[in-house]
Amino acid sequence: MLLFSQLLYTIRDGILVVLNFLLYVRSIVFTDSFLFTLKLISSFISAVLFAGIIWLVMKMRVFGLQAEQLSDMMAMAQVDRKRVLKAWKEVRDRLEKGDEANLRLAIIDADKLLDTVLKRMGYVGDTMADRLKKITKAQLRSINELWSAHKVRNNIVHSPDHALSYQEAVEVVGIYERVFREMNLID
Repeated sequence: MLLFSQLLYTIRDGILVVLNFLLYVRSIVFTDSFLFTLKLISSFISAVLFAGIIWLVMKMRVFGLQAEQLSDMMAMAQVDRKRVLKAWKEVRDRLEKGDEANLRLAIIDADKLLDTVLKRMGYVGDTMADRLKKITKAQLRSINELWSAHKVRNNIVHSPDHALSYQEAVEVVGIYERVFREMNLID
């Protein structure tokens, strides 16, 4: 994100230098205002085209930063890490209690926490599944595991007779933990 903002400031400064130079040249050499106006307009068009070239280069990922990662970094600023840590501690506490009701709630709460994070990051959709469909493997390496964890959560919510073992709950909560770690939301 810092590289992108520096690039924009550099472009802006370059345009200002060119415009100041043209004003200086006009005051010395040009007496015809039409010719100067024409050069000023062509300089502006050149600057816009130059900015477009830079945008295309970034879209082609020549600089190494993927545009998706850049937007993700900007969205992460909207997520309150302290709230996530507090909610995650509650999930872990439920898991440690070990009874089936708390195991179910630990998975449901972990899923709900991730859904809240995804909404704050700008992923849209009516359901969490809709938001997960918008995430690529490049954005989140553990997206496939996350889908399996979310399916377990759906089984718990929609099938009350779904038997949940302690081991399965630990594995599912572990998937959510890996996702939060990958997103740098928990330590």
